[in-house]
Amino acid sequence: AANAQGTPTVGYGHALTAEEKKRGFIMIDGQPVDYSKGLTEAQANSLYKQDFRHAQDAVARNVSRPLTKDQYEVLVDVAYNRGPTGLTSPAKGNGQESLSTLVNQGRMSEATDVLRTNVGNSQKFPGLAVRGQERAVKFANVPKTSTTA
Repeated sequence: AANAQGTPTVGYGHALTAEEKKRGFIMIDGQPVDYSKGLTEAQANSLYKQDFRHAQDAVARNVSRPLTKDQYEVLVDVAYNRGPTGLTSPAKGNGQESLSTLVNQGRMSEATDVLRTNVGNSQKFPGLAVRGQERAVKFANVPKTSTTA
């Protein structure tokens, strides 16, 4: 299978790196695994958890501003689906600043716009535009403070 960019994937969307394609195996929990005939469910689950931890680490490394739970989950989703560069690469249409720069500077409205519009090849894959809209709505969700009377 391949992702929207045409990169070969295995498991639950793990995009194979150039090195993994060259070697013919991926590392899962420190063990080399031949992916040529697919992965077992246990291997796919382990690889997903490993990739998810990498996405969480990317957010921790690149975002210094406190986030709501929803904002954190959206940024981890971006890092999981696009890789860490989804946070750090210049975003189209906003003066070429990265999503992490906008967030760290507190420019949440602009970050929300980037999430909504910077969705990749939405002409070929309309679901990407839907995902971008969903991310933007979740990211912009400001929890209401409860008041007691």
